[in-house]
Amino acid sequence: MAIFKNLFGQKEEIDKKDYFDYDKIPQETRQKVSFVIKENAYVVGLDRIGMWPERHEDLSNLRYQICKHKGIPNINDEISDRDAINSWLIRCPVIDFLRTVEIFLHIRQNDNSQDSFDRLQKATQEINDILDIDKIGYEIVEGKIIRRDSKYLHKEAVRQTISLLHNHSFKGPLEEFENALSNYLEKDYKGAISEANKAYESTMKAILTKLGISYDPNDTASALIKKFYDNDLIFSHTESFTNNLNEILKGLPTIRNRQGGHGQGLDPQEVDKSYAEFALHLCGSFIVFLIGRYEETK
Repeated sequence: MAIFKNLFGQKEEIDKKDYFDYDKIPQETRQKVSFVIKENAYVVGLDRIGMWPERHEDLSNLRYQICKHKGIPNINDEISDRDAINSWLIRCPVIDFLRTVEIFLHIRQNDNSQDSFDRLQKATQEINDILDIDKIGYEIVEGKIIRRDSKYLHKEAVRQTISLLHNHSFKGPLEEFENALSNYLEKDYKGAISEANKAYESTMKAILTKLGISYDPNDTASALIKKFYDNDLIFSHTESFTNNLNEILKGLPTIRNRQGGHGQGLDPQEVDKSYAEFALHLCGSFIVFLIGRYEETK
């Protein structure tokens, strides 16, 4: 059954909270997600002639995979896998809760049963609906949990970036952008800036490769973007736009070089969260723009 989104008084209740939670996921939210996982998991049962069907049991597999990921013998002392997963989701730290959802989606993605895709889509949609209704600042995109801040920036610069990279099979840039988001989620802001910059540069290289335009593998971001100008992928005659674009494009490598990419001396340097957010949004925006230019000119 789908998540109800328009019950009496629900919109007014949702609108009371105009910010996202990141560091706390309420018990009610956790319980709802637990229901979705149980509803969309395969459960082994007897067939008509009393034989075990050849289907694995998702909750047992999920329990095992959590233990394997954590390096622990068991997640709790519950005998039933259903009770164990439910108790774990209710009580585990936020980072483990999010990773458990990702592990479950990975199990669904790698199942070849007849209705596996439908179960995956249903689970993804319902969990996203729960997170949206309860104003939890995360979302599932292409099977990965990503953090969302400004709804507009999240939609335009982060979610769209992942979707476009995935749809164009830009596997290298996609992996780097996902690494940037993972680092950001884990508050490794230096790592987030560094991986965002890699994804931005790798996207340019991927596009140039697909278009048969040569470049030096060691080219910097400035040298790579010049290839776009030289080959009319970005029109050089729009001088004002080009100059402004060049200045903005220099921002991401500059953040990386000054804050996240070079030696930090005797004392570790702290990188503020705002710099990492700016790097992700700037990187995502220009990846979306460059892929758009690629689609229009290929």
